[in-house]
Amino acid sequence: MVKWYTADPHFGHENILKFCKRPFKNTDEMDNAIIRNLWSCVQPEDELCKRMLSELIRAVASS
Repeated sequence: MVKWYTADPHFGHENILKFCKRPFKNTDEMDNAIIRNLWSCVQPEDELCKRMLSELIRAVASS
């Protein structure tokens, strides 16, 4: 088991696309890429910090 910690991924944050020059057309595309990349690393037995998990759940629920 691995414990994963991450900074705020800014799910659904429109302005982060422009502020950080993220290479996505919109937040849906960005959110999906972040989630896809996350699940390519994190395994079912791994642990995500609680804040990240709550943001991930919110992003998935809204997509």
